[in-house]
Amino acid sequence: MTCVSRVRRSPSIHHFLIPSLAVAVVMAANAAPASAQEAAGSDTVPAHLYAVDGAATIERDGLIETAVENTLLLPGDRLTTDYGRIEVLFADGSALDIDNFTTVDVLSDSLLRLLEGRIRLAVTRNASGANYRVDAAPGSVWIRTAGDYRIALHQPGQSNTELELAVLRGSAELANDVGRTLVRAGTFAVTQASTLPSLPYTLNSAACSTNGRKTCTTAGCRWRRRATCRPTSATTVERSTDTARGDISRRTATSGIRK
Repeated sequence: MTCVSRVRRSPSIHHFLIPSLAVAVVMAANAAPASAQEAAGSDTVPAHLYAVDGAATIERDGLIETAVENTLLLPGDRLTTDYGRIEVLFADGSALDIDNFTTVDVLSDSLLRLLEGRIRLAVTRNASGANYRVDAAPGSVWIRTAGDYRIALHQPGQSNTELELAVLRGSAELANDVGRTLVRAGTFAVTQASTLPSLPYTLNSAACSTNGRKTCTTAGCRWRRRATCRPTSATTVERSTDTARGDISRRTATSGIRK
């Protein structure tokens, strides 16, 4: 009788590799959609000059050049307009319109410094995570929600330089070292460096252009270069206090114009 011995084979390495490879394939397949989404999300256009109309320059690292459309913006760039206008488009879809005779420093994608002139900032709903801020000598404008904002600096370089915030849609705060004021849609407020920001005044939104070609008006008064446009002592103001919210608002009954 022939004895057949059975040899017990040790587990081959292939028995371990095949299941491991299968698990790796499944994990890669599950991760593929996420990677695709990340790639698609990263395919965004950074802040750039979307439109340039007229005489405008960009200053970078001490070099001043003519502003050209589709130029990508870097932190520290200074945009200046003469008889011209610039439109900046941010990565989140928000837009910055720079009016004639205006100088703006782009400090980051959400931080601007207004040195003179007027700007319009249209913040999209996609920018809910970005807290836009505009700094100027008299104070700062903190954008709180998506909306349409007009910001002007009157008499720059003088002791009575005045920062004005007009809100067509949304809400923002006008603040300085003295205090702050919440400005909602349909109102505007002003401040100087050494004074408390004013309470909100009624804004005639119908007098504000939607295409950025005409300057916004406050209390029936057109913004002028090197001119102060705000309610004077002839303005009758009615105040109302909402004790539930703790908010104070102003409504102008009659308005005067400072020439």
